[in-house]
Amino acid sequence: MSIRVRLILTASLCLFLAFGGISFLVFHSAKEAANASFRTMAVTQTTRVGEWINTFLSPGVMNIRYLANMELVRASRGKLTSYLNTSETTTLFYANHPPYERLIYDEFIRISRSNENFGLVFMANNDGQYAQAPEGHIKRAGYDPRQRSWYKEAMESGREVTVTTPYLTTGGGIVCSIMIKTHDSEGEPLGLLGVDYSLDSLTQDLAARRILRTGYLVVFDQGGRIIVDGHHPEYIALKPEEYPELRRRIAAAPDGVLHDVGERGLEEFITIHTIENVGWKVAVVFEESEMLESSYSLLLSILTISGGIFCLTIASLLILARSIVRPIEKLVEASVIISDGAYEDSPELRASLEEKLSVTGQGESGKLAEALKTMIDTLHKRIEGAKAASRAKSEFLSNMSHEMRTPMNAIIGMSKIGRQAATLERKDYAFGKIEEASEHLLGVLNDILDMSKIEANKLELASTEFSFTHMLQKIIDVVNFRVEEKRHTFSSHVDTAIPPVLIGDDQHLAQVIANVLGNAVKFTPEGGSISLDAQLLEEHDGLCTVQIKVRDNGIGISEEQQARLFHSFEQADSGTSRNFGGTGLGLAISKRIIEMMGGK
Repeated sequence: MSIRVRLILTASLCLFLAFGGISFLVFHSAKEAANASFRTMAVTQTTRVGEWINTFLSPGVMNIRYLANMELVRASRGKLTSYLNTSETTTLFYANHPPYERLIYDEFIRISRSNENFGLVFMANNDGQYAQAPEGHIKRAGYDPRQRSWYKEAMESGREVTVTTPYLTTGGGIVCSIMIKTHDSEGEPLGLLGVDYSLDSLTQDLAARRILRTGYLVVFDQGGRIIVDGHHPEYIALKPEEYPELRRRIAAAPDGVLHDVGERGLEEFITIHTIENVGWKVAVVFEESEMLESSYSLLLSILTISGGIFCLTIASLLILARSIVRPIEKLVEASVIISDGAYEDSPELRASLEEKLSVTGQGESGKLAEALKTMIDTLHKRIEGAKAASRAKSEFLSNMSHEMRTPMNAIIGMSKIGRQAATLERKDYAFGKIEEASEHLLGVLNDILDMSKIEANKLELASTEFSFTHMLQKIIDVVNFRVEEKRHTFSSHVDTAIPPVLIGDDQHLAQVIANVLGNAVKFTPEGGSISLDAQLLEEHDGLCTVQIKVRDNGIGISEEQQARLFHSFEQADSGTSRNFGGTGLGLAISKRIIEMMGGK
């Protein structure tokens, strides 16, 4: 598959994923926004319905409050008709009322005629007396209002004003009673005042309300009975146990949002709210498909626009592909030449490579060409570095052959001399030289073994208690004979603040100090000066930081030589090993040991 086809396919896939992702995110956001908007609208509707119901009932509440505060009513104890002792059904007309009751009756009649929704206005006290208006209602023998369900409901309610559970009249209307607890002039409980309140106009208005296109209202009373159903008015005549399953779930659900499947098998969005002071439950029901219509419409618009942009983009890519692909093809050809590696020894291939990298001088392909050039330069430098490292190791092996051959020759020669020596003095001299050459050879071998352990990550540090001053003194004692031999001036100073006993790897630390101090002695001409200074820099949480300095006035070292000083297998210059001896590993080993100890 060509680069051009791959480029177009890749761009097409990226565009498809981008447009698809954007469409999904926008649709999801639009859906969430629509959901929130519908939720807010539904909550607003339920709140307004609750406010409207409380407003609708407020005339009844206001009028019975007015009656309850009248002195005529507050002083009525013992002045109303009682049916407790009657032996037969009684119909009491206005003319037969006691005089005081007629005054109350006149107020009841005035109240009942003040609002078309008002029906019977009545009063019952805790002595079993009862009065009502309009007149003509039949009361059975022994009628006791205190035993009636409406009286018990109101008296047992914790509220001052009670709206009773609505009920259906024989004519099919819906009525509730609004009752208030009354007190006499001394503030003692007197009984109840109430008015029968017709809900027909309220329920008809709520049932006719439509919310958007598919929404409607359902209202339940305190007992879970439907008093308004904008979609199925016939449910009002049913008992709660006869309702469809969805209506029973709405009646039992707490306030909030309910998602459920309606009778037509469609998902419905239901918002439920309980009306304060009344206890009725209002539910706004509408189909979720209506909520998603705007989101799907927006998604269709996005997909249409995205499709057009996608087609235009692909057409533009086809036009631009040639100008984009040709420099890339040049770079691919150049990469093939580089990967073969033959251009290093072929002037023709090198010239061809330079030509291919020079034609892509603009944009990202130009940056890639520059990167390839940089890569080639870096490759050349690394090849030269590898060659230099190879030369350094070859030179190291040459030095080691010298370093090891010299003491070995001395050992062999002195062994022959010692074997043939006639006097004890000559034997001691020969054996002394043998010991000195052996120690030198052992030091070379130790350096090589330590370096091999370090490079294999197998060098381990011990942790033991040791005396810092005792360790330094042992090192000084070892190098002292060489100091005296070259007539150096040597001085040392140890900070008294350094704890007498430290914990660490004293052998490797001694190796580092002896290496540095030995180099100072080795590279300082006769009569020079050398000093060693140990100072405590910091002590915190049981950890000590000690600085050890070695100074000398030896031959010195240039900045260029310093750059190679801590490299393995290298010395300051190639003649150092010949002139002064050594493996070139001492400082590299010392540096790695100090780094393992956490120093620098």
